[in-house]
Amino acid sequence: MSETARLGLPLLAAAQAQKHITHNEALAVLDMVVQASVLDRDLTVPPGTPAEGDAYIVAAGASGDWSGHDGEIAAFSAGVWMFAVPFTGLLAWLEDEAVQLVWQSGQWRLVSELANLQNVPQIGVNTTADATNRFAVKSNAVLFAALEAGAGGDGDVRFTVNKETAGDTGSLLFQTGWSGRAEVGLTGGEDLSFKVSPDGSAWHTGLQILPANNGRVAVTGSGLYVGDPSFFRNATSDNRPAIEIGAPDGSLVLNVQDGDGRFNMRWNASSGIAPAILKGGDRAWELDMDSGFSGFGLSVRESNAEPTAENDPVVWDTIFAVGRNGIQHMGSNVLTEAGNGGAAGRLGGQVVTVAYERSGGTVVGNRFALGNGATLNDGFAVPFDAKLLAATIVLSGGSAGVLTVNAWHNGAENSSYQLSADYQGAAVTSVQDYQSSPLQLLAGDTLNWRVAATAGGDMQAIVTAFVVFD
Repeated sequence: MSETARLGLPLLAAAQAQKHITHNEALAVLDMVVQASVLDRDLTVPPGTPAEGDAYIVAAGASGDWSGHDGEIAAFSAGVWMFAVPFTGLLAWLEDEAVQLVWQSGQWRLVSELANLQNVPQIGVNTTADATNRFAVKSNAVLFAALEAGAGGDGDVRFTVNKETAGDTGSLLFQTGWSGRAEVGLTGGEDLSFKVSPDGSAWHTGLQILPANNGRVAVTGSGLYVGDPSFFRNATSDNRPAIEIGAPDGSLVLNVQDGDGRFNMRWNASSGIAPAILKGGDRAWELDMDSGFSGFGLSVRESNAEPTAENDPVVWDTIFAVGRNGIQHMGSNVLTEAGNGGAAGRLGGQVVTVAYERSGGTVVGNRFALGNGATLNDGFAVPFDAKLLAATIVLSGGSAGVLTVNAWHNGAENSSYQLSADYQGAAVTSVQDYQSSPLQLLAGDTLNWRVAATAGGDMQAIVTAFVVFD
């Protein structure tokens, strides 16, 4: 045997002369293949001016001094080309491509193609993995592409997150500066939840999809806003559930709130505690269904001035309001109120009618206890300067006799404005005209009627006042 089996290194023979030649040849081969490094693998002919020690992988179809050495490592040594036949497992660093090659199955292959990554405890791509983040990637983009049908796949791609039990969490967490801001997934349950956090500590669930309820969508935060989210960010100050529909560049805002049963619709006005004009040059209108508004369930309001620019504050005037006790406003000049069964109606122009009723208990000192004043006994609160022009009294039941009532103005009785009727078993009406000396009423004054004298104790009486606004 004259050479080694794997590297083909020449062996010294017994009593060989000039042993150094054989020994040096073996060292030259070792220099080629131990920690092998080659410059290129694409050349088929030797370079014109190689440097001592330059090495290459001979490409297929080689000619000249490399002819017949396809795939071998060629190294320039002592002015001649030496060749090393690769064997399985031989490694070589390819300098021009910065990759490592290995000889396998009769060809040079990239080591990275052959790496076995099964059951690897940790993988870090451009960063360091740890015991918690066993797969860590630091990159400006991450791509998961489907394997096409032509390449043996089906064209689909799915990203699967599996948790062990229903009470565990499987989610996607979004952070800013390593502090959580949003989380989507199955967080401690089976419902698909969308959660957000302002600081990474306090979390708020805004939306849930409930598989146990056939996919019902539940809005669990402080409200559902449809439109530009920045427009509605401070729409509700008390965090009650709400639905908001609108946008800054639109002209309609729809607001539905739970808690006080409110429904609110605005044209050309923003949402929130201090609404503003969305479009300059147009007035704003509001329809509000809320029993908390001055005791009236339905009200219509209009901005009291023509706005000149967007974001001008809105100052509202109530032009119509209706509740259980009747109507408060109708237009800027006409007001009609009917109380507890009393009949009242608009007579035209600037006239307002106010009806008061007592069924029984019409004893001296009793007031009719109807109206829109601050207290039940205040009576009717006049919204504008006005005059009491006339009044009528209708008696329709109870004990026979005469009933006399006096006006009750701002909590004080005024006998100059008196009504009287004599009931003898049939309905009777008495009218009193005050036009020659009307009672002057200022905005905010209250008007009611007080029983001054009665022959019976349980008469059914209706008083109607006719008021004209100045």
